[in-house]
Amino acid sequence: MVQYTLTTNKLEIDEGFISRTTRNFPLRNIQDVTVSTTFMQRILGYGNVVIEDASELGGSTIMRNIHNPRQYADLLLREMGRFR
Repeated sequence: MVQYTLTTNKLEIDEGFISRTTRNFPLRNIQDVTVSTTFMQRILGYGNVVIEDASELGGSTIMRNIHNPRQYADLLLREMGRFR
């Protein structure tokens, strides 16, 4: 089970059912947001939102199988613009 929460200053990702892990991504540390879809995902209206992070650990995080992923990427980018 995965839950994504976007606030005015961070993206929070909660994962797990019995044991839970919460990851926080401050919007100031997000460098890039990319939408990627496979052929089947595109037909079904799903895709992945890839977040490039500029924190100390760096790297990327993939939000998988998001319905209308471009809408969520645009929302995330809009919130990032307000923060900066």
